[in-house]
Amino acid sequence: MLKTEESQGGEKERRTRQRTSTSCTECKRRKQKCNQAKDRPCYNCARRFPPVECRYTEPKPKKQRTKLERLVELNHDQLSSSGSGAGYSGVGVVGVVGVVASRIPTKSGSGSDDISRPSIKKEKGIESNISHIFQIDESFIHDPSVEALRSWPGSGVNNIQVGNDQIAPLASLPIEATRRNAELFHFFLQKLSPFMSSLDGTDAVPEFNKHWIPFMIQSPLLVYISVLTSSYFQAMARRIDVETSVDAMTARVKLITLINEHITTHSKGVDDEAIGAVMSLAYNELVYADKRSVIAHLNGLREMIRSRGGLENIKFRQLRIMMMRTDFQVACTFEAEPIVHGPQEPVFAIETDHVEFESPFLPTKARFIDFADELGISAGTATVLDDMRFVTNSILSLSKSDEQGKARLKFRATVQWIHDRLSSSEAETHDQNDFIYQTCRATAILYTSVILARTPISVAGANPLPMKVWMTMWRVPLSRWKKIPAIFFWVLLVINPITRDRPEGRFVKGMFAAATMAIALIEWDTAAAILKNFMTVQKWLGGSDVAYTPSENVPPPSGAAAHARKDEVLLLT
Repeated sequence: MLKTEESQGGEKERRTRQRTSTSCTECKRRKQKCNQAKDRPCYNCARRFPPVECRYTEPKPKKQRTKLERLVELNHDQLSSSGSGAGYSGVGVVGVVGVVASRIPTKSGSGSDDISRPSIKKEKGIESNISHIFQIDESFIHDPSVEALRSWPGSGVNNIQVGNDQIAPLASLPIEATRRNAELFHFFLQKLSPFMSSLDGTDAVPEFNKHWIPFMIQSPLLVYISVLTSSYFQAMARRIDVETSVDAMTARVKLITLINEHITTHSKGVDDEAIGAVMSLAYNELVYADKRSVIAHLNGLREMIRSRGGLENIKFRQLRIMMMRTDFQVACTFEAEPIVHGPQEPVFAIETDHVEFESPFLPTKARFIDFADELGISAGTATVLDDMRFVTNSILSLSKSDEQGKARLKFRATVQWIHDRLSSSEAETHDQNDFIYQTCRATAILYTSVILARTPISVAGANPLPMKVWMTMWRVPLSRWKKIPAIFFWVLLVINPITRDRPEGRFVKGMFAAATMAIALIEWDTAAAILKNFMTVQKWLGGSDVAYTPSENVPPPSGAAAHARKDEVLLLT
């Protein structure tokens, strides 16, 4: 309480002081602590979805009661509204991104953008030295003897020092030429971009480097995706939450600001650049952020594409492939329908010209046992894969017929027979040093387990099998998986829903994207068929009946399933 003295008689009178709120109106309404950014949206408002206007109100002057009282004035800074935009506006895409963005002021003396929030931790030594940022925690792997990890960009990175001669070229690109931007940009080009279409970061698909990378670095929007991706990755490698990383938050807000400005002020509005930027932002959020922001971005992306007249009006092939990859990957990760492309039907009839693209989710006429030597896999591995193809085709072929109950009993008996055979001690001790076989075997046991229980794959998280798959797959170098990308893709598809919220999930998501691109850039239809059939299996595991008629091209059972007792096997022919 504040007290004033009367000038006559010394009598004291109690009065209350006027408390002036320096918080923004939204934080005050929600009773949240506001960091009072003043010249831009506060930290809370910058993260709200849907976006809201961050405003500050002037206090009403207190009315003087008597001449004997003096007014107690509270010192406060003058508050003014920044007038920033709120989310994607126009073209029917309001609320694509759940962040209100305004231009981040340049930090004095640093030559780079910064966000002044007390809770954000500044990465030490990041300005000139980026050594040892990839030291992946061995607890993620639970097996210190796994040396195959070294083939990922997770280690072995030398110091990256950016001098003035490397900052200068940025002046010719649509990006602010600062030292930090140069470090992140070069880091993306040298260390991360090779893994966008290659499992081991070498010999990327020429079409990708020829078309997508130039499109990225020449776009005023997509060039900041390289900065955002590098910021996210480096924060993760340093065990820093991306929400408290200066580089990550600065890059995110900068990118969203540019997208807002581009859509609302650019003459072309929703063009390939805007679509590519939102799509890439959604993928980064999938790997490093949370589900809510990913879904928000994809919902907005769907509206953007509708404003263009549909997917058929997106003529840039690489962009369409990247959108399919991101949309289908999100659907596979969260076991839901694709948001942009909508519900998908399985593919029964398809042939591939590349044996390395053969997958248990691809219903071709060929059998793995017939080209095991060409793939460099053992007969035991080929048998496991043929069995898994048979199981997948059986799920796709189950229909709502009068014989449905009987057919499902036969199907379950066959899957149980395969599962018991793979779980036997004989199968466990077979080819113990063949880690491709051990990985496929562990994946097959996990796959048949969820089929027998008919539960979503993500429910198997408490099962020790996912960790068994994770430990054995690391014993195979990525350069070896690269030669059989579809088999590795099958492994990733099965464990992806389980690891989505785990530390190792970031690697799985990264390899998922690379495997998709490695196949899709060469055979788009093959990659799409694999993903569509897997999503159909996920739907069936979730309790939805598959009401499709199998094609004549569905191959007959092979491997172990072909040797099961005929009265227990669901024959597809």
